[in-house]
Amino acid sequence: MSEPPNPEPDMDLVKVYETGNAAIIPVYESLLNDAGIEYLAKGEGIQDLFGWGRFGTNLNYAIGPVEFYVRADFADEARQLADTLQAPAADVPEQPDQPDQPDPPDQPE
Repeated sequence: MSEPPNPEPDMDLVKVYETGNAAIIPVYESLLNDAGIEYLAKGEGIQDLFGWGRFGTNLNYAIGPVEFYVRADFADEARQLADTLQAPAADVPEQPDQPDQPDPPDQPE
């Protein structure tokens, strides 16, 4: 007879990010998916089930923020992706003034 499968997975999950901003959740999920990192988003599916849900805010205070967990060997990469969500936008250099362009010639109708 073979042994029954172990009901507990043989991997360590590490919390890498948490947010109460409903707009950031799908963006971070997309970044993790693109990087091929499997994740668990704890609390995501129940934000709107209790109390008033996210009424007036992006967070259900009874449930708390959504927490993202990944396998320990992907934690550093997942945290780097999370840092990109919080980094300020890069400064866009000002464009030098363009000389006035002459109007295009009139087109015959």
